Amino acid sequence: MVGRFAPSPTGIMHWGNASTALAAWLQMRAEDGRMLLRMEDVDPQRSKPEFADGWRRDLSWLGLDWDEEVAPQSQRGPRYAEALANLAAQGLVFACRCTRRDMEDAVSAPHGSFMGSYPGTCADGRWPLDGPGARRLRIPHDFFGRDGANLRDEPAAPGQLALNDAVVLRRADGAWAYQLAVVVDDLDQGVTHIVRGRDLEDSAPLQQFLHRTLGNPQPPQVAHAPLWMGPDGHRLSKRHGSVGVRNSELEAAQAVGLLAHGLGLRDRPDACTPRELIDDWRARGPATLACGEVAAASFLPLPL
Repeated sequence: MVGRFAPSPTGIMHWGNASTALAAWLQMRAEDGRMLLRMEDVDPQRSKPEFADGWRRDLSWLGLDWDEEVAPQSQRGPRYAEALANLAAQGLVFACRCTRRDMEDAVSAPHGSFMGSYPGTCADGRWPLDGPGARRLRIPHDFFGRDGANLRDEPAAPGQLALNDAVVLRRADGAWAYQLAVVVDDLDQGVTHIVRGRDLEDSAPLQQFLHRTLGNPQPPQVAHAPLWMGPDGHRLSKRHGSVGVRNSELEAAQAVGLLAHGLGLRDRPDACTPRELIDDWRARGPATLACGEVAAASFLPLPL
């Protein structure tokens, strides 16, 4: 059993991040699994080494250890290129030179404003794969209905991923996209179980497809942790102000107690360590992951 916590070092750890990290850690430690730490620094503009160092310090401060830190995504470009070539050999990649404006214009009438779905402008293979442009995934028509995947013909709602969007695998500027990088990493690192935020739930069918297409017949089991919500009803983020766990001026055990209470592992937010929560996880873990969201503003001692 191998799990991972894979933060993007584009900012500080906030309470929602820490909650997911705790849940992922407990899942592994409750089953004597192996815990990996991976920095998903695939975004070259926003990822910073100082943020990665901050994540390591904050995890250690909370008492969340890991068995190995694997190579960050910024060092794995050749492996992603190999996976992209594999998909291309199967006829599942096409070059796209559309700008966002191109896509907006293509769907502006009669279907209304651009909602995120790709209109298929370049899907006919008009551009060579060895030329400029982004690389997009071509979903086979017979994939509809496979493995119980809920795929949609209509455009996705804002913030949702439609699997007929021909998602980007590599951007036009050469940067690797999350959807490809995360699958290749999990495959190569032998990850069997994943706990991540519920905001990534729509990616699950696509990533299962990529796993199988790249030769992994048993994709990781994925569970989605509750989202921590600010007073405006949106997912906790930097816009809410002092949301960093270390900004709270709490002791580590007090912070862990609040996280455990927010996750429903304990009835009171009493101070505790992660290891003291292992039995609680064994008793309540499935119910915890079934929870949709946590109203963080109702009990966090922060000016959200």
